[in-house]
Amino acid sequence: MSGIPSRPRRHMRVATILVALLLPSFPLAVAEEADLTFSPLSYREHDPDQPPIDQAVESLRYLIRIEEDDWIASRLLDHLARVDVDNLWPLFRDALRSRSVNVARVAICWYGEHPDPSVLPDLEDAWVAQPRSWVRVDLIGSLAKNGSKTHTDDFIALADSGEPAMAKAAIHALATLGDPRAIPTLTRVARRGRYRGGLDALEALTTWPDSAEALGAALDLSGASDPVVRKSAVEALSSFSDPSAAARLLEVARARDDTESRAKAIEGLERLSHPGLVPTLTEILYEPASEKDSWLQTKAILALFNLDDPSAVPDLYGLDPELGGSGMTNIGGLIEYLSRDRSTKPRSFIGPSDCTWHSPVDPDDPETRRVVPPASRRSIRCFEAPGTEGDPSTFHRLPGSDAVRILDYFERDDEVWVRATNTGGATCWLPEPLLSRPDGAPTPDTGGPDGTFRREFDLPLGDLDSDAARSLA
Repeated sequence: MSGIPSRPRRHMRVATILVALLLPSFPLAVAEEADLTFSPLSYREHDPDQPPIDQAVESLRYLIRIEEDDWIASRLLDHLARVDVDNLWPLFRDALRSRSVNVARVAICWYGEHPDPSVLPDLEDAWVAQPRSWVRVDLIGSLAKNGSKTHTDDFIALADSGEPAMAKAAIHALATLGDPRAIPTLTRVARRGRYRGGLDALEALTTWPDSAEALGAALDLSGASDPVVRKSAVEALSSFSDPSAAARLLEVARARDDTESRAKAIEGLERLSHPGLVPTLTEILYEPASEKDSWLQTKAILALFNLDDPSAVPDLYGLDPELGGSGMTNIGGLIEYLSRDRSTKPRSFIGPSDCTWHSPVDPDDPETRRVVPPASRRSIRCFEAPGTEGDPSTFHRLPGSDAVRILDYFERDDEVWVRATNTGGATCWLPEPLLSRPDGAPTPDTGGPDGTFRREFDLPLGDLDSDAARSLA
């Protein structure tokens, strides 16, 4: 099979792994490259090298059990989780039962993507015994992914709670489980609009396409004053089976006041293959477009191209052939394509393109926080790893009130650390107590009491003994 090394090469790589596992101290560097180093362990059963692979897996299980450094053990598992590792399932079963919260959490996250009914009792036990909210958030997803029905009532209550991260996880879990008892709560949360889980609940309601209550919420919210809520509701409507949903999509697509919602309505009508879409798209092309929303006409041309309905051609002749740009994506190219000899020229498809830049930090995400420096400071230090300072020239300090999004958690000596990224994409580890929710974070001044400019930075110890450093004193 292409992509799989020859047996001698595989055998050599597996042998190399066995040697690495015999090292007296399992180094962090090996753990952080585990997805590359241990990839041969993903070879399937009946492989000629299965016996040494099994030996290596058993050695890994032993090493993880005896490894005293949680950071090394959790990094090893985290990197192994990135490999297609049928042979490594026993490692994650062991990790799920670990007394280390860090090791167990890696396994919990892994089972959120790799369902295994045999571990459901362990996940259930963890839900009862685990008090840490940042672990319980991941447990909610894993329980739902593995089909647990035991805690549905808990999830319904959490979906309407004041704990944003737990609420979001519970809403997604309820959508996964599909229990209709969740509809009233999700409808109530969705009607709140943009904040406190409203958009997540609105999306979750599409799990029940025949629910009149869920549809009613989507119809009402498609006319919300908040454009973000309105667009999300329009996007949800194509999931419902009642004709009133499609009728509302047509109404939105023909309106001339909200370009983004109109674009979502067009997409929804495309998914439904609605017969009213072609004349609606033609109407849009005859609208006088401003520079601000001319992209909607381009979207209409692409939709007509993909629908490939020749009945649209007569209504296109009255338009400027150059409308839409050049090539097949303008009116002239569209007419030529729709009028082609279909016996000799097959159908084509132009996929969607999204050139919009998206910030890695979403202010509406419950995992978004703001930097809150300690008293007398205006910034906080970035760490390469929990408790490990990195090179100051690489890990720059984060200013107070800077927004960051949490990507990972780690607990060391009863202190919680988080791996976070800011709007510029810089990622580092931070003590969680130095972060707050955006609505609760103070905004520090940029100057001192007398209006002077202040800047904080870290210097390597060796750089302190220099003329430049002494001049700052």
